[in-house]
Amino acid sequence: MRRGGRRKAYLKLSLLVALSGFLAVGAVASIGPSNDKGQLRPLLIALSERMNASEFLAGAGYDAEWVHEWCRDRHGIESRVPR
Repeated sequence: MRRGGRRKAYLKLSLLVALSGFLAVGAVASIGPSNDKGQLRPLLIALSERMNASEFLAGAGYDAEWVHEWCRDRHGIESRVPR
């Protein structure tokens, strides 16, 4: 970038953190740019395997009906994704 070139791809890290104690629950590394929801499914699986969570809070990039359904219907977790 410093030499005037364009960056075509970059490393993207999606991290799921438990707010009680800031414990890393899951991480997914990929090549960007890409849609955030592509990394979400492995993070949600890690959440269900490692914690008994009652609430899932995410940024607007993760807003999709399947996310809310997965949290609510499969695991009884309240999902909050501000728009």
